[in-house]
Amino acid sequence: MGMAKKKARRGAARPTRGRSAKASKPVEPAPNAVAPAMPAQPFAIVGIGMSAGGLEAYSQLLESLPAQPKFAMVLIPHLAPHHHSTLPELLAERGRMPVVQATDMMPVEPNKLYVIPPDALMELGGGVLRLLPRPTEQHIALPIDFFLNSLAAVQADRAVAVILSGTGSDGTLGIRFVKAMGWRSSSSADTPGHTSSRRPATRTSAC
Repeated sequence: MGMAKKKARRGAARPTRGRSAKASKPVEPAPNAVAPAMPAQPFAIVGIGMSAGGLEAYSQLLESLPAQPKFAMVLIPHLAPHHHSTLPELLAERGRMPVVQATDMMPVEPNKLYVIPPDALMELGGGVLRLLPRPTEQHIALPIDFFLNSLAAVQADRAVAVILSGTGSDGTLGIRFVKAMGWRSSSSADTPGHTSSRRPATRTSAC
């Protein structure tokens, strides 16, 4: 009997020295390295860049559009900072679409034309227009590129870019980004009112 107890004690499992019997913590998933993209609007958004030299061409385009074209338009002209712009009022007289000057966090709706206010940068995100202070350095203040980049990132294949004459280099990078996302772009070399689908944009004019 005594020998059986000794054998049972010898065969019993011994606890490991220096180790605790605590349960291991579950491994938490690593956070995403890239934030999810903003949801795109279910309609096309047309971003148009121009300076004063493109006003007549854009007015002709606006006159040719119906009151409800089923897309939204965002106009990014080169405006003098710190000056009141009468451009929304002028454009409202030339077309049938409602024209509004954009404000911060304004929702984007189809069948409307939005005009950037003076002395601001504007971007698209979450279905609204966001206004930011415009840099004082001229080479940094590229409002057309700034907006088109956000337009392409959010809308992807529902983004359309039009660059009218007189914008210099502003808009060059933005229109390439829109093309890279797979839809339409147009430059001053195209006939006003028509966009070129999936072909390189050309720039023939400067401020």
